[in-house]
Amino acid sequence: MKLNNYASQISNSQTLKLNTMEKVIFRKEKNGSIIAVFPYIISDPDGNVLCYAPYEGHGSISWDYYISNTKPCKETEYKELEEQLEDHYGYSLEIKQRRDYDAYIKAWKETTL
Repeated sequence: MKLNNYASQISNSQTLKLNTMEKVIFRKEKNGSIIAVFPYIISDPDGNVLCYAPYEGHGSISWDYYISNTKPCKETEYKELEEQLEDHYGYSLEIKQRRDYDAYIKAWKETTL
């Protein structure tokens, strides 16, 4: 996964508000790594979204990469990452299985980068 610095440049309006519920999708990459994808937190002008990879930290992921290089994972596979995000970063997570495209488009339009 190609991570970039845009995630750290999210405008104040997009800054994560800890202790609020964030929608997340957990996926397994082809190499077996589990990642967290935040489908409604737009991280750059291209419409990529915020993600978290355990050994790389926060970054961006394109939906093309998401579709082509990841697959759904089981709760037993993502539980450790879920706990890490909640305990270490203070996330309150709402786990989803898929992205609502209309909600994604709305989030993208509201983003002012």
